[in-house]
Amino acid sequence: MNKFFKSNEEKLTPSALKFFQTEFDPSCPNVMNAKGLESPNYKYEFKLPHKSEQREFPIKPQPFNLYLDMYRKPDTVRAEMEKRRLTMMLNHESAEKPKYPDIDYVENKKKLPYWQHDKLVKENSGIGPGAALWNARK
Repeated sequence: MNKFFKSNEEKLTPSALKFFQTEFDPSCPNVMNAKGLESPNYKYEFKLPHKSEQREFPIKPQPFNLYLDMYRKPDTVRAEMEKRRLTMMLNHESAEKPKYPDIDYVENKKKLPYWQHDKLVKENSGIGPGAALWNARK
């Protein structure tokens, strides 16, 4: 066996070291359905982040809003963001991402607490749960 591999070393390559990259074409499901096949699913299942047990006084100090948000149910957060998005659409007729995350940065920095100002900037930038406000399906 060893002789075989040595003599054909140039022709044989381990298949486990080859990778395949592809881009999903939107017409793929139509073609697959026309042929009676199921279209491939290109979703990666991420592991859930590890959350330690919630405590009144955590061992590692963190900003309170981030610590409490970590233990909120994702469905509750999604529902809250969806409700805010619908309210914005109702009041302004369209939910468009602002050009500047905080147009009154200096004033808001002075009058708002740090956590509230940070939340405002992240939501308007579309970072974290605030991304649901601007990236909703149409």
